[in-house]
This record gives sequence, C-alpha cells and structure tokens, in this order.
Amino acid sequence: FKDKNITIKLIDKDPIEKENFQQKQNITEIPVSLSGKTTKEKIEEVSENLKDDEALIVTNLEDLSYLYNIRNFNKENSCSVEGKAIITKDNNILFKDETLCNFEEYIKKSNQIKTFYVKRADITVRDYSLISEKAKKAEIPIKRYIKTNEEIEHYKDAFSKEQAYTMITTGECGAFSPKILESFGKVRT
Repeated sequence: FKDKNITIKLIDKDPIEKENFQQKQNITEIPVSLSGKTTKEKIEEVSENLKDDEALIVTNLEDLSYLYNIRNFNKENSCSVEGKAIITKDNNILFKDETLCNFEEYIKKSNQIKTFYVKRADITVRDYSLISEKAKKAEIPIKRYIKTNEEIEHYKDAFSKEQAYTMITTGECGAFSPKILESFGKVRT
C-alpha cells in the first residue's frame, strides 16, 4: 500500500457491537410459510458436513437473516439483522444486540474448535485476526437467494400496483433517472 499512499488503521471496536448501535433492532421472525424452511432445517443443511472440531462463522448480514428467518425493520433500505453466528456440527449461536459483545470472548475460549470456516469477503479484518491460524475458506453454500413461491406472492401482495407506482415516481423507494421514470410512465398508460 505504500506505493499508493494508502494508510490502513485497524479499529479497536467492532462497528456492529452493541455499544455502537444507534438503536435497538426491531427483529421480526419470518413465518415458515414465507421462508420455506425452519431455522433448524437451514442450520442442519450448512452444518451437515462439519466435523466435531470445526465451525462455520457467519458474518454476512443477509446470510444471518436468511438462516435464522429474522429481519430487522428499524433500518433504512435494508432489513438485515446485525450480528454474527457460529455454527458447529451440533450447535449454533447467534450473537446480536446484548450478546454480540460475547462473540470475541467465545472465539478466544473455543479451544476445541480446530478449524473455522469463513467467507473471506464477508469477515472483518478484526474478526479474522481472532481466528487467522484456524481459518479456512468456506466451501459451505448458503442458499439465501432462493425464494419460495409463497415469499414471491407475499412480495406481490404487499403493495398494490398503484401504491408501487406512486412509491417509484415520488422517490419514496429510491432515486431513478428521469429517463427511466419517463419510460415507466409511458409503459403504465
């Protein structure tokens, strides 16, 4: 990084730990009729090939929300839950809100775990430094992008076409270029 005049400073505190939260999460459980599978079924799928001395660390917020069938509706433009999880062959722990500060302590005391699987693109440098000698690239897929028919119908039913049109044209759900909005209006009529 010296050639590019970039300085990297590691921070002392994890930015998503409880003491850094601006507001408490408004966590809502998603019913199985929408999620398609229970949390237990999803956890079993990702942990079925783990050995007794292995664990998967999940820090991707969308993966957490998918695996645990929960959403946080206090955030703008996202409903992902802020937290982290450790999944072993026989157990799983979700660290969020008040328990998030226990994540680092749990990692440090987990001597029985010889290998932590992580998605390197999803884990922070701080968390990776806790497990670096035991870390391996995760080859365990989390199929969070597969929507059930019920979930798709729920999305369709959540907004009337008129309500969706109004939200798009007034900018309530994000900004669009004027050309796209003009084309959208022409297609609607």
